[in-house]
Amino acid sequence: MSENIAYIINSAPGIGKTTLLRNLHSKLPGGFALIDGDDVGRITPYENNINWLNVMQDNIADCCDNFKRYGFSRCVIGFVFPAEERLERIKRLLISRGFKIKHIILECDEHEMRVRIERRNTSKLINPDRAAELNNEIKTLSADFRVDTTHIGAETVSDKVIEFITEADE
Repeated sequence: MSENIAYIINSAPGIGKTTLLRNLHSKLPGGFALIDGDDVGRITPYENNINWLNVMQDNIADCCDNFKRYGFSRCVIGFVFPAEERLERIKRLLISRGFKIKHIILECDEHEMRVRIERRNTSKLINPDRAAELNNEIKTLSADFRVDTTHIGAETVSDKVIEFITEADE
C-alpha cells in the first residue's frame, strides 16, 4: 500500500452513505480513515451556500492530508457531490495532496429514497423533492463503481464496496 487513495462515496441524501461508512468501519483492514462529510461541516446556523460547500470540501481534503501524514494511506469519504464542478473541485483538492481518486456512486430509485428520508425523519434537513433532484443529477456523473441500493440490504452494499476497494488496492 504505497499509493494514497481517496474513495469518494457519492449519493443523494437517504441512499445509504452514513450507513455504509458505519459498516465499513468494522470491516475494512487497518490503514483506512473514514470521513463523513456531514461531520466536518456542522455549523450553526446551517447555511447551504457556496461558501459552506467550499469549507466542507477544504475540510475533507485537509482531513485526508492529516490522516496521510499519520500513516493512513486510504480515505473513504461520504458526501453529496451532485454536480460535476463540485466533484471536480474535491478531486483537484485531493490530487493536489497526493491522492489517487476512486469515485463510487450509490443509487436508489426515487420511491425508495423518499421512503427512507421519511422513515429517518431527515426531511427537516432536505425535502424529498430536492433529494430526488440530487439523486437524478448524481446518476449522470461518471464513476469507477456504482451500487444500486434500492433492493439490497446495507450489508450487501458494504460487501460490494469492500470488494471494489480490495480490487482497486491490488
